[in-house]
Amino acid sequence: MNVEWCRGLRRVLVLFLLSALLPAWGADRLETFLAQTHSLRAEFTQEVRDMDGQVLQRSSGVMMLSQPNRFRWDYEVPSRQVVVSDGKTLWLYDPDLEQVTVKPLDQVLANTPALLLGVDLPALKKEFQVSPLATSDGLEWFELLPRNDESVFRQVLIGFRGETLERMELFDHLGQSTQLQFSGVEVNPKLDAARFHFTPPPGVDVIGAEG
Repeated sequence: MNVEWCRGLRRVLVLFLLSALLPAWGADRLETFLAQTHSLRAEFTQEVRDMDGQVLQRSSGVMMLSQPNRFRWDYEVPSRQVVVSDGKTLWLYDPDLEQVTVKPLDQVLANTPALLLGVDLPALKKEFQVSPLATSDGLEWFELLPRNDESVFRQVLIGFRGETLERMELFDHLGQSTQLQFSGVEVNPKLDAARFHFTPPPGVDVIGAEG
């Protein structure tokens, strides 16, 4: 598995967690939201930090998702990268490498704690221990600890300002962390279904196959 694919997979896991966990300020509220949220759009900024808190990478872009299991993350800064799923197939496109990596979506999720769109509260609790934390920086925080020892992340923190998702922090087993800041969050926007399908541009290398 090449470095670019691992980098993209890390971002995909972030997306799945986002799609499954909004918002988590109470079990009743969370269950209602999961039942009523059919699509989502937001702008994001992302920082990857080492164990000493030094920033290794900054990026930003736009993400959108739609049930069932369809999503798209467009990384725009500092370089373009696209991660797309139509619910069955995952495409990771890196224009700089002129390369598209293709995987069946269920293969990507195998042996990971990533949660699918439309997950209900019992399924969430089956995968994670969910605990409220003290309010900090004006945000209401929740901690998720994966029950699966093979999880990519050892801890996930989600912060809300009122009823709006604002931050996510994910910590891996190597001491690195991924911090995401969301803005312009739109719940249940009308999204073009074509945004969740990807056709490789002519001339690029295609690695893998659709499921």
